[in-house]
Amino acid sequence: MTTSSWRELLDDSGGIEKFYEFGPELSSCNLIYLHMDERGQSLTMSLEADEPFNLPRGGDFPEGCNIIAFHLSFFGIKDLEFNGWQSRPGKRVKIFKNHSDGSIYASITSCEEFVKFTADSVSVIYSQARRKAAE
Repeated sequence: MTTSSWRELLDDSGGIEKFYEFGPELSSCNLIYLHMDERGQSLTMSLEADEPFNLPRGGDFPEGCNIIAFHLSFFGIKDLEFNGWQSRPGKRVKIFKNHSDGSIYASITSCEEFVKFTADSVSVIYSQARRKAAE
């Protein structure tokens, strides 16, 4: 499985296919935040992709769109391991299907931290073209 084939694992694409035929590569995305909800056993990653993308014709998009923002939500979280969290770029995000039990494995790593877990399913619950915030 290539790194951009993570979309094959989605229960719902959240419309991201209107911007990308393939991809974006998760590890090239900027991971903005994680939201963990123990009540629903879910975890949501907010990501921004600045890889080249296509704006669909006839859409109502702000002038100068230069990123795609999307939320990748995992449901039925199990085996969560969390060690440190820094608000720095350069995190490597990977997801793939574990063929032995059918669960989805996800990891977020950098030199100072890691988050890893398994999930029953994953969906994009939001995707939008917009302008990147000033840094």
